[in-house]
Amino acid sequence: MKKILQLFGLIILVSLSGPSAGYGKKNNAELFDKAPRHNLVLPAEKGQLAEVKSLVEQGTDVNYATSKGQTALVAAAFAGHLDIVNYLLDKGADVQAGDPFVYYSIGADNTGPNEAIKLIRAKLDIAKKLYSSLVAAVEQNNLEKVKRLLKNGVKPDINPSLFYGRDIPALTPLQIAAQNGYTEIVKILMANKASANSTGKGGGDPMTGNAPLALAVREGHEDIVKLLLSDQHVYLDESNSSGWTALMYACHNNQKEIADILIKNGADVERKNKDGKNARDIAQAAGNQDIIKLIQTMDKENNQIVRKKRISLINGVFDIRMESR
Repeated sequence: MKKILQLFGLIILVSLSGPSAGYGKKNNAELFDKAPRHNLVLPAEKGQLAEVKSLVEQGTDVNYATSKGQTALVAAAFAGHLDIVNYLLDKGADVQAGDPFVYYSIGADNTGPNEAIKLIRAKLDIAKKLYSSLVAAVEQNNLEKVKRLLKNGVKPDINPSLFYGRDIPALTPLQIAAQNGYTEIVKILMANKASANSTGKGGGDPMTGNAPLALAVREGHEDIVKLLLSDQHVYLDESNSSGWTALMYACHNNQKEIADILIKNGADVERKNKDGKNARDIAQAAGNQDIIKLIQTMDKENNQIVRKKRISLINGVFDIRMESR
């Protein structure tokens, strides 16, 4: 039997942080400085509104953040350039981009925050309140309120640093909906680009850090499992703090149909948790013979089935299909 390896949808985001081959350090630095996405931060900090406008008109990303979380909005706000802050906000600058906690670290001395910082803090405070309202609406399974909040621009995910370590909801809206079986809310959140890999506070689930897929599997919500798998960016083998994956939950709970769906979509049967146990081991320990037979069948028929494995790479996904002929 001949196996053909096909690579689909290869998207790799490469971030260069040092000298490239063929360039000295000086030349590489010059190339780095000339990139438009980096140039926007400097004129914003210097108060050069005309230059900022010119770069934005050329297509510069107003929400680009450096490795230290600095955006043009942050730079302008720090320097007190209210005119640039207002311009960037009008052009779609996101107050949550980068590291918004920095806005709360300003003004610890006697001078206090400037007007630009006050403006952004007010917007961030509103964002936090609206996000908390969205969480509450999902918890109450209030579909109409969820729709209304999302329609009014409330984001289904939030930057955790906005809560600077206090009062952040333990689970994201999608985690809550997936865990509780709120199918219609899951649909509307996904339609509004909620992250299928969202993990919320410190890894999400307060106990173990489960992403939405694992929560849906753990609670036996097969319809939601299928919905989440429709997102091409979902990471099937995402593990919690104990190394457990969605497939491991299915094997432990004797959820044959769900396990079958996960395996056929490429879940890794051999992946081990922190105790060194894989899905087969977990099924055996739980005495779940149906799952053991399923895995054995999959092993025997491996040359007749198509296995799709999705591997998340920053902002991209490999789709790998192995076919036997």
